[in-house]
Parts: sequence; structure tokens; C-alpha cells
Amino acid sequence: MYSLFGQCSLSAAGNHYDPDFACGPNSEYVTADKCKAATSSYKCSPALYATNPLVCERGDLSGKLGDMQVGKTGKISHTWIDNHYPDVSESTPQWNMLLHAVCNSTTPRVACATGVTTHERLYATPVGLVAATLVIALVACVGLRHHPTFGRFYPTNLAVVASLGVLALLVYQDIVVNVSL
Repeated sequence: MYSLFGQCSLSAAGNHYDPDFACGPNSEYVTADKCKAATSSYKCSPALYATNPLVCERGDLSGKLGDMQVGKTGKISHTWIDNHYPDVSESTPQWNMLLHAVCNSTTPRVACATGVTTHERLYATPVGLVAATLVIALVACVGLRHHPTFGRFYPTNLAVVASLGVLALLVYQDIVVNVSL
């Protein structure tokens, strides 16, 4: 869980994703020369966004889609569809989702979620090594089927090793585990 003053801070979570330089007050480029003059005139609303998606920072969800309103039950429930939301191919190393409270003209951060995009595999051992080990175990199982001790369990051993071999093959081909998002 992130504290308000820790992971949700500006230095930890950053500002709105803004690759098109809409240059609002919460733009990731708010301090860039290109944005300094435009920041004071930033206007983003659902109506403006519907006619021209470039007027809003891509990360300004409340500006593009409207504020979330607390219902009579004290809960917030709403569904949005943003046809111009950044594509998965536009991924950044770090992403975040911030919730701001609106108190007149002040919008303090009250909750956030941050994440890091990675293309590293979730397993430390190379899958090819695991698959090769299972193939060797399968060959050994077949080869030892006439052994006086190991041969007694041949049908069970063969079924287990064959199942593990198929699983290793599926993992190797990234059908079961594909972590390259």
C-alpha cells in the first residue's frame, strides 16, 4: 500500500503522460520551454476531447472523461471508454494511476498505483534447459523400463515424465507463459 507522502508524491509518481505536448499544469513536460507558455491556457473537458483528442494530456483522465462523482451510497462506480487512450506499444518504463480529490481549485493526490513495465522473464532458469532436462528424463524412463527396480513403475513414470515434457514444450514455446508484454 502506498502512502500519500511516499509513492504518490510528484517525485515518485510523476505527472500526466503527455507525448503530444498538450501542456496542462500536470503535464510531464510542464517545466519544458515548449510548455511554459501554453500551460495557463490548457483547457481539457469531455466536450473538447470528443472533438479534438490532442487538446488533452493523454494521462488526464478526469479532464478527458469527466470527474468521478461519489454516489448516495458513498461509493464511486463508473465506466469509461477512451478510444484515444495510449496504445500498449507506447508503454513507458514506469506508469501510474493517480486519484485526486477536488477541493475548490485544489486537487491533492489521495491515492495512487504505480507499476514498472518489464520484459524480463519471471523464471531464472532458461526454459530450454528445463525442456532438455525433461527430454533426457523421458529417454531415461524409456531406457530403464526393463530395469528390475525402476521397471516396475514404468507406466506411471512414463506418464508423469511425458506430461512434464509436454508442459515444458508448451512453456518453451511461450504458450503457457508469455511475459513479453
